[in-house]
Amino acid sequence: MMKLIQVIVLMMVLLCIINACSLDRTNPLDPENNQNVNVPQQVTGLTLTSYGGVVYAKWNRFDNVSKYKLYRSLSHDGQFELIATIENPSAGISEFVEYIDSNVQLRNYYYYKISAVSLQGLEGPISPYKWVKVV
Repeated sequence: MMKLIQVIVLMMVLLCIINACSLDRTNPLDPENNQNVNVPQQVTGLTLTSYGGVVYAKWNRFDNVSKYKLYRSLSHDGQFELIATIENPSAGISEFVEYIDSNVQLRNYYYYKISAVSLQGLEGPISPYKWVKVV
């Protein structure tokens, strides 16, 4: 009898796995496959400049994004730490978003990456790093 129960449970598990494999998932980050949820594209146009002992970051503004996450590291292959979450400015104000990082030290090199967060809270891909020397 115990063997029969084990076989039945195993068959049910296999049926569930086979059934789940047939689902069409257009967005693997959305387990409910909600067609209204969009992952933001990778942020473009990140530029970094430094003068006066601070770093000025600027990038292209996207529509349908709630905020941006800016990451920083002391090396290109080091651990990037989230240093700021910047709200997306209203459309029409500017086609760019800007941030001033004053928590830096002169003559150090800093590496930055950025991502966009959708209106639904999904973070898009993180950009490749850019670097700047603080002057």
